[in-house]
Amino acid sequence: MVANMIPNRMYPITTSAFINITSEHQGCRYIIVGKGPDLENMQELSKTHNEIIVVPGCSFEEMKSLYALSDIYVHGGREPASTALVIGGIASLPLISSHAVGCCLDCVEDEVSGYVVKNCASIKDWELAFKWMLDNRDRWHYMGSEARRKSKDLDVDVVVESFINLIKRICV
Repeated sequence: MVANMIPNRMYPITTSAFINITSEHQGCRYIIVGKGPDLENMQELSKTHNEIIVVPGCSFEEMKSLYALSDIYVHGGREPASTALVIGGIASLPLISSHAVGCCLDCVEDEVSGYVVKNCASIKDWELAFKWMLDNRDRWHYMGSEARRKSKDLDVDVVVESFINLIKRICV
C-alpha cells in the first residue's frame, strides 16, 4: 500500500489483518509506504513481525519500482479518490480495496480484477480478502490483466479526449 499513514487510511486495520493470516501463508510480505501519524506505530510493529515492511515515504521513481516488485496492490481506509489504486491497475496487479476508496468502482470488480472488501473498518473482512487472494494465486495474472483493462478508462489519453469533448460541448 502506498499512501501516507494517516488515520483515514486505517493502516493498523489492514496490517493487523495481514499479520493474522500469515500464520497460514508463510513467506508473504506486506510493504506499506508512507509518512504520517501511524508511521511510528507501523515501524514498531514491523520490528516483531518480519512480514511487515515499512518504507517511510518514497519518490515517484522509487514507487514505480515497488509496484514492479509487487504481486498485489492493496489500498485500505477511506478517501474520495486514489491514484495509487489506479496505478496498481496500470501495473497490471490484482487489487484489494473497498468502495470507501474512490476509484475502487473504476478498477476493482470483485473476484475478477481483485477483491472488494465489504467493510473497510473490519479486520475480519480484510482477513477474508487477504486469504481469498492468497488462495487464488493461480488467477493473479488474469486479475491483473482485468485490473489493467478496467484502469485504461482512466489513462491520460482517454481522459484528455473526454475532457476536451466535454469542454467543446459546453462552449459551443
